[in-house]
Amino acid sequence: MNPSSYIFLGLLIVVIIGIMIFIVQVIKIFSEKRIEVEGLDNKIEKIKENTINYCKNNNLEYNEELKKSSKVHSAISHSGFMGDPSAKYVDVMSGKKDGLNFYILYTKIEYPSAPSAKKIDMAGESKYITRCVLYREDLQIPDFVLQKKSFTTGGFFCDLTCKMLNFDVVKFKEDSLFDKKIYLYGTNGESIRQFFNKEVRNAFVNNMSDGYSFESKDSYFIVNKMRLLDVNDRLKMLSNAINILVIFHNHHPPIGYKLNFYLRKMKENILPLRFFIRL
Repeated sequence: MNPSSYIFLGLLIVVIIGIMIFIVQVIKIFSEKRIEVEGLDNKIEKIKENTINYCKNNNLEYNEELKKSSKVHSAISHSGFMGDPSAKYVDVMSGKKDGLNFYILYTKIEYPSAPSAKKIDMAGESKYITRCVLYREDLQIPDFVLQKKSFTTGGFFCDLTCKMLNFDVVKFKEDSLFDKKIYLYGTNGESIRQFFNKEVRNAFVNNMSDGYSFESKDSYFIVNKMRLLDVNDRLKMLSNAINILVIFHNHHPPIGYKLNFYLRKMKENILPLRFFIRL
């Protein structure tokens, strides 16, 4: 056997070993994903149980699914952040105090490229988004979406996408720190610019937490978290939303009649665990 034959045989053995290692790794990944999915199913059931018990003990309303005919579903389904009219929002805890309504719920975001929901889970391509919605008819806030800038948020391609969807990207040349940290867009750039004065911008710059995004749609104020949250974290999320509205009210009093009173009463009556944290 000539030297070239030995070289070919060696390369063939290396390729075969490489293929075998690849197959073993694929099997390992799929096995881990299967375990992860089973663990996620258990977590979802536990969150549901905890939510039902909390609502029962605190005179809040619980629904397994948000009706697609409801105004709340319409608002969040057509929102500027992850809006999807076909989305199924489940595990809904809601309440109403002093004229201010709130809903906390979540949905699974499924990517259409995957053939089935099961394969989405197996491939690890699914995400969950928990949303906290505050609503009152006289809430006057311009429609906007606000996110913390990251590798995937902000920049040329995001600007291009907003332009294609007829959103105005709002930037403040006089506030480079805000523009560096925050990505802000909406349907009416001028009204958003007027609303986000220096004090409001500073509140977001100084206190913005990872993973949260904020938006306003009609008379709805929405806080989003790209994560599946249990009851305690949901209450913290609600406190975040209230805290933001207090900031808005402090610098734009006309947005709601006696809003400070409503928010204070919510803090006292709806949040028995006294969750009231910074953004």
